[in-house]
Amino acid sequence: MKTSHLIAMIGIILAISFGSKFSSFLPEQPMSIYISQNLLGLSLTPEQLKNEQDAIKRNRENVEKYEQFVAEVESLKKIENPTKHEQWKLKHSMKMAAHMERYIPKGEVKLLSEMPWYKRANYRVLENIAWMITFFTTFIYFMVTLSKSKGKRQPRKGLASEHHLSSRYVNPYDDEFAEETYWQPMRPGGASFRTHEIVKLSETSLALKNNMSMNAIYLLFFAPGLVLFVFGWLEAIAKHGTLSAIWDGTNWTGLIFIVVGLFLKGAFASAYFLFDKSTNTLTSGDVNVSLDRIKALQVIDEIAGGHEGGVYTSYELNAVLADGKRIHLMDHGDLSAFQEDAELLAEFLDVPIWQH
Repeated sequence: MKTSHLIAMIGIILAISFGSKFSSFLPEQPMSIYISQNLLGLSLTPEQLKNEQDAIKRNRENVEKYEQFVAEVESLKKIENPTKHEQWKLKHSMKMAAHMERYIPKGEVKLLSEMPWYKRANYRVLENIAWMITFFTTFIYFMVTLSKSKGKRQPRKGLASEHHLSSRYVNPYDDEFAEETYWQPMRPGGASFRTHEIVKLSETSLALKNNMSMNAIYLLFFAPGLVLFVFGWLEAIAKHGTLSAIWDGTNWTGLIFIVVGLFLKGAFASAYFLFDKSTNTLTSGDVNVSLDRIKALQVIDEIAGGHEGGVYTSYELNAVLADGKRIHLMDHGDLSAFQEDAELLAEFLDVPIWQH
């Protein structure tokens, strides 16, 4: 994934989302009143108050008409020998009473002005504002971390230049064990920018983990998606007052953003690797191997990306064990950062780096 392509994709998503979500929410009143009335529901707008008063008046009139027809029915039923007109009027009053009964509120009438603010709040607008803030924050975070990563070092020409390489790099053709090891990439492809870094925790331990740029990428999708998802649930619960409404409130757009974020995390991010000399172990999730079993670090470079200037070289780093098995450590296209991390790890483990 080339950085420019990723930024372009994010820009398109941002433009579409901004245009569709926020163009209709420009207030025509002071912002403090707009936030209080339209967003938080702390007070009602004049239109809401008028609508509520009109509804109360209509309900009162309907109740009065219903009671009037019911009283007429009871009165007409008491007549022993009704005339044809009284018989017609009885049938008419019974029909009208049944008709008006449908417009009588059942149970307690819940007035908007008497509801708590969290039931009156406009969750759709709050959701859009929270989404915009989250998206812009993660996007700026991503751009800042990416610029810092690029500004730290000047890329070298390539791993083939012996002048720039430490003595840890050896030719695998000189090692019979290296020739018997698989040299196909364990995870084809890779990002064009730095996705991982090695951190020195102590004199006896190193950690290989996602760097800030990698975290920012999947947060850029995961965090806004989570906002949409959670606000959809909150709106459904506030309206229906029951957890059974959660399914109806599921925001599928938010769910898609969450899935994309998790996919990016799984596709480009490796697990957290801890190299600990005090316990002589490499641990990461289900991986738990002795550091003595690591015989070398394997570097595999491959062409990734697409056409029209989108092609770049990605570098994969694997730990090769004594039985020939490999553990995938990282894969990205920032060559100078890759070299520094590989050399630091090789020095720590006291193993060679194999590079064709």
